[in-house]
Amino acid sequence: MSNSLRDNIGNGKISDNRLIISGRKFLANRSSTLFTIIIIFCTVLSLLHKTRFFNFSNFAAILLSTSAIGTVTFGMMILLISGVFDLSVGSIYGLGMVITAYFMKRLDLPVILSIILGLLVCSFCGLLNGFVISKMKINPLITTLATMGIFRGFAIIFGGAQIVSLPASFNIIGQKVVFGLQLPVWIMLFIGIVLGFCLIKIRFFRQFFFVGGNEKAAFLSGISINKIRMSGYVLMAVLAGIAGIVQCARQGAAVPTAGMGFELRAISAAVVGGASLSGGKGSIFGGFLGVFLMATILNAMIIGGISIYWQSIINSTILILAVYTDVISRKFSNEL
Repeated sequence: MSNSLRDNIGNGKISDNRLIISGRKFLANRSSTLFTIIIIFCTVLSLLHKTRFFNFSNFAAILLSTSAIGTVTFGMMILLISGVFDLSVGSIYGLGMVITAYFMKRLDLPVILSIILGLLVCSFCGLLNGFVISKMKINPLITTLATMGIFRGFAIIFGGAQIVSLPASFNIIGQKVVFGLQLPVWIMLFIGIVLGFCLIKIRFFRQFFFVGGNEKAAFLSGISINKIRMSGYVLMAVLAGIAGIVQCARQGAAVPTAGMGFELRAISAAVVGGASLSGGKGSIFGGFLGVFLMATILNAMIIGGISIYWQSIINSTILILAVYTDVISRKFSNEL
């Protein structure tokens, strides 16, 4: 054993280095870090507001509040993994609920057919976004910013002020309670589990990571960049449509202005959950944790009597901190 190595062991430097490396690995794994933060945060809230926070009905309410934005965040996570994003998700969310309600209420079509047609309209919106970005090579920021206004305009045209008095057979989708949780929660969890499995096990979905991680290398390996990006935008739009339709059934009305600000909330939750704005990184589970943390923070503000109007300030601040955390996390990953 060399004298320098013996000195390092004697001084405890090797043990310190191992602790540093372990700490960096922990911080680089966003899901584990976020899960720990949520546990600590919930524990503190439980001690401060034991009767109001730490009970099943409150956690059920938190999960219900995450059902719509959680479904949208799953789609945003997949887009961010592939290196792009979508600012029109809130408008597609509103358009999906309005078109579905329009078919049911104004055209008197069956519930199932109306839902299918509503999702087809949403998928067309995603296809339009994907085509303009992939084929016409227009920047995702400009494209989805423009289509955000277009889709919202159509939602207002078809929906007017709002569409109410929807069929009871439709409303049950958003109002039925199963094992103590409303159906929208189970729908979100089911979608999350399926997409999480697909990202891990299905070859096509694994290509989103390759495209986002190194687009040039993905192209040289035979992956169709345009196909992956367009598929991502269609999937994003369908998920936004599902979230909008379920929310429409939950509230029993279609509101054309619904979903405003969803793009910021979805991107914030996805980045908090481990997505990288540079692409190639993220997980569905991380996206869910990001949504749950933000919903818990909002719930704590309500319990603490803090005005709900602080929500956008909190969301924007979280986004900045999340992006900074992503920078630190990538730095730790590169040093491992």
